[in-house]
Amino acid sequence: MAQVNNARAIRDVELILYSGSPHYEARCWTAAGAECRRDRHRYTGPGYAFSVEILLLRYAGRSAWKVMIVTERWATGLPETVVRSQKWMKLISGSPTDVRAWIRRHRPAGIAYPEAEDAEGASLDI
Repeated sequence: MAQVNNARAIRDVELILYSGSPHYEARCWTAAGAECRRDRHRYTGPGYAFSVEILLLRYAGRSAWKVMIVTERWATGLPETVVRSQKWMKLISGSPTDVRAWIRRHRPAGIAYPEAEDAEGASLDI
């Protein structure tokens, strides 16, 4: 059984959310029936800097779910050198199958994967 990995699932979700072109500084918007809320936290000190962006999605349709996507960036030095950058997604409530179905329904045209990778029984690794 094929797996849909986190990087692909995150990319697909972000493509869906940002296809409506919310402003970079937008904190709340709706995309493809999902309520989106973005919070950013930053710190810059003499020895290091970090930023965290939390994107919380809530789909309240027939098959409700909630997902959180977190982007972390750590840097040090002058000029600033990134020492760690990662993005991860966590299913807070609902079913991975419902999230996967939502992604399939709203994935922008031209983004297609081989049938084996997009099979109905594939697991969403979130």
